Amino acid sequence: MHVGHQPRKNPMPEEPISVIQKNCVGCGLCVKACPFDAISVGDDKIARIDLEKCTLCGACVEACRFDAIEMRKK
Repeated sequence: MHVGHQPRKNPMPEEPISVIQKNCVGCGLCVKACPFDAISVGDDKIARIDLEKCTLCGACVEACRFDAIEMRKK
């Protein structure tokens, strides 16, 4: 099991990337797109991002058809 942040309905502003729970359908497109194995989908069918592995490359954001991953620009 990957350890990552818990998805939130309203992402915390300090997180550089997060899953918008209400938009996530658990399809796994983001998991397949991530070249760093930083995303997993839990039993609850919600994607989780392991911030230790994530490099903020944006591949998951591009792959998500449901606008469920938000990346904040610095």
